[in-house]
Amino acid sequence: MTQLTAFYIPEPRLIFSENSKFKDPKGGLFLFGPYGKYVDGKPVSVTANVGIIGTSRSIGKTLDFFDCLRNRIPATSKGGVDYPGLGLKGRLRFDVKFDEQWQENLTNSDIEECKKQEKRTDKALYALDLIEDKLESLRQKEPSPDVIIISIPMEIIRMCKIYGQVGLKITLAHRRFGTILTEEQMKGDYDFHNIIKVVGMKYHLPTQVILPTTLDIERKVGVQDLATRAWNLTVGIYYKARGVPWKLTELEPGTCYAGVSFYRELDPEGQHTMRASVAQIFLHTGESLVLRGDPFRWPEADRYPRLTEEQSFALSQKIIDAYIKTHKEQPERLVIHKSSSFTDEEVRGFSNHQSLKQLDLLTISQSPIGWYRQGTFPIVRGTVVKAFSLSMEEFFIFTLGYIPQLETFPKPGIPRPIRVRIANLDTPERKMCKEILALTRLNWNNANFCDQMPITLLASNRIGEILAETRAREIEPSTEYRFYM
Repeated sequence: MTQLTAFYIPEPRLIFSENSKFKDPKGGLFLFGPYGKYVDGKPVSVTANVGIIGTSRSIGKTLDFFDCLRNRIPATSKGGVDYPGLGLKGRLRFDVKFDEQWQENLTNSDIEECKKQEKRTDKALYALDLIEDKLESLRQKEPSPDVIIISIPMEIIRMCKIYGQVGLKITLAHRRFGTILTEEQMKGDYDFHNIIKVVGMKYHLPTQVILPTTLDIERKVGVQDLATRAWNLTVGIYYKARGVPWKLTELEPGTCYAGVSFYRELDPEGQHTMRASVAQIFLHTGESLVLRGDPFRWPEADRYPRLTEEQSFALSQKIIDAYIKTHKEQPERLVIHKSSSFTDEEVRGFSNHQSLKQLDLLTISQSPIGWYRQGTFPIVRGTVVKAFSLSMEEFFIFTLGYIPQLETFPKPGIPRPIRVRIANLDTPERKMCKEILALTRLNWNNANFCDQMPITLLASNRIGEILAETRAREIEPSTEYRFYM
């Protein structure tokens, strides 16, 4: 028989400029400004030098959109916060600088040549080659820009997206993790957006892909309200320009948090291999670090990849070494999040570090069970249900739910909790739940109140998707997460 107990975790606070604390990211940015950059202990303004790649029309739309962002934009969504506007003297102490020398135009003849390509995928690959040429050109500028906006023109989307596919995403080929692929498929390209991220890394230029619907100032259907789009773009570009939008409170130094995911590639002999992609979070410094595990063979008959004891030890040693390199000291505690269960071999390998005082090994996935409550609103975010029996112990954490600070549940449908299964836990249960809840608030790719999954797994999954692209095998991947956002 399974017994259930429930408790509540108060909403973790965020740190903004001059150590000011607030629970809502947008509200904190509006009231205090971003955590930012510091010189001699004082916050300084940040200017991002931004380049643009697009047609003359999409470049013009981009410049018009950012001109609009220099003004205050009223929020129209439930629980929204007015966008205060760009400017070094404004609340955000952040501005973007555009210059004609950082603008690379996709000409009419480029578009016409793209149309002449026989297959849809050939058109997409031709467009990617054009973008790569422009990125290479921007890298050679002196100075080169800090961030590159890829303003995708509608002409390319119409030519390159799968016929009948809903939305504007360009997919070259579908690739499913549990599907056995031929060697030809393994050598292919898959996602237009992800390939742009790889090419940006090749030239050491963080990229921001923007769709034409995002830039449509008057559009109200099928897009977020204008203030939300402004917040999300600003936060993403600010971080890519090496600013820190906010940090987390109440999480102690000396702890390293890492998310582990897996992706598939071909080795130099053409054999299928797996690698682990790791997102490593240093909370008290605001840094995120990307690591890549060593390749290993994985039987295709097994649904989930597993590490041996030796591979688990080697991967965790890489994580610890990266922490030491950054902080000049050993971590006292290591927390590893994984979406698949830990095997006994993996537990032994991750545990075999005498220098660690504490180790938490947690499997985190979406709950297969739906949860409801009586009343008008869904279950409150921060609610935790502990389920325990003679054979297992697991936690269901509502990282999504009714958010009192917003006075709403900002998603459609019924929120599902995440399910946490424990392979090893040296931390008090409430502290473990509190940290997971806090880690849903570190996605600097937007200004949302929270995500469902902690950033450890969101980032490692995102990293794996990008590093699985064929072109990623031809470069040395960046260790900075801002290149993968």
